[in-house]
Amino acid sequence: MKKPRLLYTIASITLVFLIAVALDDRLSTVQETTLAKTADAGATKLIYLKGRDLQQVIDAAPPYSIVVCDRNQQLTISTPVVIRKPLTLRGLNARLPDRLGKTSILEVKSEHVTITDFALRGNANTVEQEARAPLIRIYTSNFRVERGVFENSSKDGVEVSPLAR
Repeated sequence: MKKPRLLYTIASITLVFLIAVALDDRLSTVQETTLAKTADAGATKLIYLKGRDLQQVIDAAPPYSIVVCDRNQQLTISTPVVIRKPLTLRGLNARLPDRLGKTSILEVKSEHVTITDFALRGNANTVEQEARAPLIRIYTSNFRVERGVFENSSKDGVEVSPLAR
């Protein structure tokens, strides 16, 4: 008597789903615990961009804040947005204007910066080789760049190099 393959397939899919849910719950719990500990210390704050100037919002944000951008609104960045304090930048959707060379979208000059859930678009087709720049420049260590998309970058998606002293 042959056992139905469909039953095994459904059981396998169910098991994978249950494991994924358990891991997701576990990660969410760790993230919530971390946020709660930081919030108890008075440091974590969610700040929504809501059409304001990104550089001004980052400069005004307390350290360890989470700056949340609207993923559906693409920003055109003509001068690099510089991050000089530990924080998380989430959901940035940004592009460089055509023909703008030697310019990155983001520059990270602080440790403990996370850039996540982003989409960055360069201008590779409109910039000469000698004027190309990475979309993100990071001048420090202890950073995270995760769940992002780089498109049409004229040089690198991310460049990591020490700050000139």
